[in-house]
Amino acid sequence: KFEADHNPGSYLHVKSNTNTLSTFKVDKLANGMCKVELNGKELLQVDFNKDENTISHTTSLADDHSLTTTVSWESDNLKKNHVNLKLNGTERQLDAHFNWNVTNPAAMTMSGKGKGNNK
Repeated sequence: KFEADHNPGSYLHVKSNTNTLSTFKVDKLANGMCKVELNGKELLQVDFNKDENTISHTTSLADDHSLTTTVSWESDNLKKNHVNLKLNGTERQLDAHFNWNVTNPAAMTMSGKGKGNNK
């Protein structure tokens, strides 16, 4: 089960009863940045161009490890969309795709698939 609360230009909050995703939040901050949280943990704060429908951020650690997280989406339509999640890091790679169409609740579809490597 997924529930979403969306205020375009301000925030998107998604709740789920799945094992891997309990919450996903994107909040626009007063300074123009966006804060992205997954399961209650802040992943990053980024600046992005809404026209590009992409958020990307690289985290670098003191031990020379890094991870670039990129989230992109097809449209601002919460009921029907295609979202890509790409992780490219020193020890991790993931390329995941999520699609859903809930415009007709009697015939809604949702899918997700991903491929990656972890050391």
